Parts: sequence; C-alpha cells; structure tokens
Amino acid sequence: MATSSTFFNEDTIHGKVKRFMYMRHLQAFVPSTQYSGYRTIIYDAFAGPGRYGEDWPDAIEDLGSPLIALRVVIEDFIRRKKLELSFDKVRKVNYDKGKYMRYVQKMKKTITTRRRKTITLPDIHTDVILNFSEADEGSYDKLFLNVVSVFKFYGIIFKIYNESCGVITVKSRNRKLLFGCNIALSKFKNTLLPECGYNSRYMTFIDPFGFNSIPMWHIGKFVGQNKEVLITFMSGFVNRFKNINKNRKVIMELFGIGNEEEEEEEEEEEEEENMVTVDDICDELLTVSKDKDGVTRCIQLYENQLKKLAESDMVLTFEFRNIRNIRIYHLIFITKHPTGLKKMKEAMNRGTQSPEGFILSEYMILTKGIELSLGNIQSNEQAAHTIFEKFQGKENITIKVIEHFILFDTPFVFRKEALKILQKEDNPRLIQVVDRYNNPPRKRWTFPDHTVWFLTFRMRDA
Repeated sequence: MATSSTFFNEDTIHGKVKRFMYMRHLQAFVPSTQYSGYRTIIYDAFAGPGRYGEDWPDAIEDLGSPLIALRVVIEDFIRRKKLELSFDKVRKVNYDKGKYMRYVQKMKKTITTRRRKTITLPDIHTDVILNFSEADEGSYDKLFLNVVSVFKFYGIIFKIYNESCGVITVKSRNRKLLFGCNIALSKFKNTLLPECGYNSRYMTFIDPFGFNSIPMWHIGKFVGQNKEVLITFMSGFVNRFKNINKNRKVIMELFGIGNEEEEEEEEEEEEEENMVTVDDICDELLTVSKDKDGVTRCIQLYENQLKKLAESDMVLTFEFRNIRNIRIYHLIFITKHPTGLKKMKEAMNRGTQSPEGFILSEYMILTKGIELSLGNIQSNEQAAHTIFEKFQGKENITIKVIEHFILFDTPFVFRKEALKILQKEDNPRLIQVVDRYNNPPRKRWTFPDHTVWFLTFRMRDA
C-alpha cells in the first residue's frame, strides 16, 4: 500500500481519472472566468511534487494536479494568442537546479526564525493566481523546481521572490501573461488565500492522503459565494471510525462539530439548536462502521455537513473503487453557481465508467478487461427515457426547464440528442415543438438556441 511519501512514485488508474476530471473542469473554469473579466484564483491544498516519477509526460492529465493547473492556465493564454510558444521540453537545456534551490533555502531560513502558525498567501496582483501548499519539505522542493521547469518549457520569462514568510512566488514578467504562482511550505489548515476582492472567482482542490488533515471549519473558508471546492474524501477508511473515543477529535474536525476558532463560539451557540452534536455524529458512525453499506451513509453524513457549511445543495459526488471493487474514496464537488455545477458534471461525465452514475472501478478495468474510456459514454436513450418519465402528458415545457431537471435531478448531462430521440420515434413521445408564434423549427428534429421552444409530450399510453 502506498504511503504519503511514496504515493508520487507511480501513477494509478483512479488517480489519472481524478486528475483528468480536475483538468477538464479547469479547462472550462479558467476561460470562463477570464472571458467574463474576473480574476481567477486556483488553490491546490495538498499539491505534492507535481509529477509522478522522473519523466515529463506530454499529456497534461498525466502530470500532478498543481502542474495540471499551471499548464491549463498557460494553454489558455496560447489559445487567446497572448503566447506564441508551445510546450517544448528541449528548452530545459542548461537548467541549473542549484541556482533555484537557493531561493528555497533562503525561504526555509525565514520559517525557522519567524515561524507563524498561519500563512496568508500574498495577492500578487495578476489576472490569474495559482496557489499551491505542500507540507512535506522534499515534495515542496520538487514542486518548486517543477514549476520553474514548466515556465522554461514554454519560454516564459519569470521572476522569483519571497513576499511572505514560508512562500516563494514565481511570476511571469511578460506583460501579456498576467499570472503567477504562490508556493507555500505549509499545511492546509494553516494556509489562507489572499483576499482578492469581489471580482475574483475561486477554485480549490483539496486532495489529502487520509482524513485527519481537512478540518471542516477550515474548509469553510474556501466555500461560499464565487467559490468552488473539489474534495477527496477517503470514505474507504470508514472502519477506522469504530474506535470513537480514539478518533473523537478527528471526527469533530472532519465533520465540523465544535469549531476550534474562539471568535466563532458565540455564533455557534446561537445556532446550537440547529446543529448536529458530536454525540449524534459518533452514534451514527458507530452504526456506519458496522453497516455493510456504511460508506454510503458516511458520505451522506459528510455531504450534509458540507451543504450546511456552504449553504448550498449544488453537490456532485464521484465514487472510486479499487481492483477488489471496494470503495476507496469519493470526490465531492460543491458550488453555489449552476454554471460551475454544469461544468463539473460535464467533467465527471467524461470520467465515469458507468452509464448509471459517476463511478470508476479498477476491478472492471484491470480484472474484467473493460477498456478505460475518457469520452462521453452517456446513453442518450436512457436520458430520453428519464425526460419522458418526468414530463409525459405536459405541454409548453421549455428546454431550459428540461435542462434544469437533468442538471439537478439526474446523473445525466443535457444533450439535445435525447430530445431528438423522443421526436424521431415511430410513435413519438415528444409530439410538438413550437416557438411563441406556434411555428415549428425550420429543420426537423432540431432545437436552435436562438429561439425559446415550447415542447409537448404525449401521455405514456398514447
């Protein structure tokens, strides 16, 4: 079994798919926020060294999560024609690691003499800020050098400086490429993001090795309006909750019971009647740990606490199973914006290996020989059936209403192909499509975006 120190020596199928979905979401998040004129703030809370082994893969998703984010940002600049050079590993020639490690050594001295419990990452006043925190010194050293390498691979001129204790900043000097990276040698629970104003949009990736380092009270600082969070929840460790007394403090932190911050005590007392208690959670976990389906119940408990914290029901969950088909962890996404939910659902739809939900099982791939697919395997026929079951016999239903239903109440992503299926059948279940003037589309079986269409579905037994 891998440990936190050996985890990055080799890749896994579930790890690659998880990063692929993260990459796909960022490839939507970065252009969308930049096009809308927002500042884009990305935070990787458990960054690691940034790649697996010593090789430099060409595919972005084969890198570790911090370098995925960095390359997605740079590739977006290329797409917008602000950078002409593409990724080229040859540019790493004459790379002097010792020269750059002196920045790390200097930074570590400031930590030794001025260690602070909490590190607030600096606002480096760019359009895009990538923030990485890593607590392990060896992994931190590799991460810093890997970030420098990526800048060099793209031929981007950069500067390095220490603006905050425990942090090294690598920032582009190209006036067309307004981005930079804060790389912090710190634990997640001791790290705060810069306050970049109302015009900023945040995406945080929390991917720990275990469950005792992600206190809910700290996660609360990364959720809310204009903030999205993707969390790896190690649900496969549920049996460790059997010893409630030994794990009581961890459980309190994990599920957000008994906030450690004194300044929030009064607020907690006011909400006490509506809050779940430590004993409630512990009693439930005792049951969970004995239940053959305890993992599902544990996830539901965690999701409920997360929803209360974020004041949002916009949650998606992706399940990962190992080669023995045992659930090992869940990837949980929460946002307060439907667009963010839609983009992540699109990403999870690409990663799932099951038409019935968001699931990946290494057992099915490595033992049963099912080929890994990172495309869209959704069954539009099943989606069409689901739509009809919901709207049968109803008139004047807009596509927006159907899309909302698919997004929030089904495991599917919306595709107009599903409506086309319902309309093209020998005995059509979608019997009429007209605009507000009662005119049908000019071309059969199409639903042009420029018009609001009103759909009528037949009754089931018609």
